[in-house]
Formats: sequence, C-alpha cells, structure tokens
Amino acid sequence: ARPGIPDIPGILQSPAVDFISTTNGAGRGTLVGVHDHHFLSETDSIQKAGKLFYYEADTRTCDSQWISKLRPDIDPAGEYNQPGWFGPETVGQSLELLKSVFARVMITGTAQWWFDIWGGWYDRPEIIQLFAQMQRLGTESINSANNSVAQIAVIVDETALCYLPTNTGFDWLPGQMDELGRIGAPYEIYLLDDLKQIDSTQYRMAIFLNTCVLSSSQRNLILNKWMNRGRTLLWLYAPGLIQDNLAVDNMSSLLQMEFAMTT
Repeated sequence: ARPGIPDIPGILQSPAVDFISTTNGAGRGTLVGVHDHHFLSETDSIQKAGKLFYYEADTRTCDSQWISKLRPDIDPAGEYNQPGWFGPETVGQSLELLKSVFARVMITGTAQWWFDIWGGWYDRPEIIQLFAQMQRLGTESINSANNSVAQIAVIVDETALCYLPTNTGFDWLPGQMDELGRIGAPYEIYLLDDLKQIDSTQYRMAIFLNTCVLSSSQRNLILNKWMNRGRTLLWLYAPGLIQDNLAVDNMSSLLQMEFAMTT
C-alpha cells in the first residue's frame, strides 16, 4: 500500500473483511431522473471478491429537515443548513425516489439499510408501508437468479487519484458517473486491478474513467485482452500518460494517435 492511501485490492482480498459500505453521496441528485442513483464504490469488484456491498441509503424525503431545527443541541449555529439536506417536495416524489434507490439494490444483488441520520425522514404511513413491500420483495429475491446482462465495463483506478488535482473545479469521477447513468444501458464497474481476471468476452465496450497511470504490464494486458473482437474502448483524460515517466509518448504508443503537451 502507498503511504496514507488505502490498499483497496488488499482490503477486498482480506479474509477479515465481509462487507464494504458507503453512503449515497450526501444526497446528491435526490430527484428521480437526475441520475441512476449509482453507488459510490466499485461494487462489481467487491462482489467479484466474494464480499457483500452494504449500501447506507441516507435518502432524503419531503420530511428531511436541517439538524439545527431537529437537534439544535448538535448544530446550534446552523453550520449544516445546506440545501443538500432537503429532498423532494411531495410525498409522491419521495416514494418514487425511495423506489428508485431500492431498485438499484435489487438489480445489483447488494444490500442496504435506510438511514435517516437524526430522524423523521421516513415517519409517514405511506413510507412505512412501502418499506414493508420492499422487505417482502427483497426476501423473495434472495434465491432468484441475478445474472448480469451488462455489455459495458467501466474501469476506475484508485491509484490515479494520487495524481489528479482536487481543487480545479472539475469533477473527476462523480460527474462522469452521473453521465453514465444517462447512457440507457447497464454497466458494471471494476477496479483497474481486476482487468486480468475479468472475462472480457461479455463486454462490447470498456470505459476507462481515470487511467492516467498505467504500468507496462497493464498496458500489455489492455492491448492483448481488451483491444480486440471489435470492442469499443472509451478513454477519458490522458490515458497512460504516466508509466515510468510522464510523457505524451506514453499515450501515443497506447492509442496509436499523436498527442502533444501544451502549457
């Protein structure tokens, strides 16, 4: 592992780890249609490692309020009085949002719990009834077939985040994930380290979100295993720019295109 950086592949291989969990991203896109409520993790790599992805669904509703109002003892100065804590305006919209979040869990074979943080978000009979229906559906689905039909593999590299600036105003990964939710086709998301083990034959397209750092072995693997069968490869931002050094020739040799550096 790199100093200060979690060794994600190592965590997934550890027998001491049974599940991985993340939140829903602090309430971004709380309306149906804004995005497809993707998880903030490489869920298919997690499942491939035999682990369970456990989703913390802190999904806002029309009853979500600021903590300064519900618990002034925690936030007396209103430091958390931000619009992101609010959800849809109506009960009907809230129910549709909760259904959409649950549907993502169902189709991916993952798990979740509803987390209303400081309380009150789900205290409506309509929502409690919906949760009861979801519980029945979830229980019935446990033994159902959950075979993927995805023909798109999305590849992300946690190592590259060490090289990408975070103060530029550019959304390196969340913004790209929002757009992926609009492509109208299912996809699976993996860590770059899983490329060797993935069966590439089921995928007609591979999208590399942030692979600006590629070793010689990774480059050869992509060239020999993924650049074939008429498969489309979509590269975002400086693919392979960094190998043993930082040079545009690293990109040119990988993509067979001429690149130049500007200042």
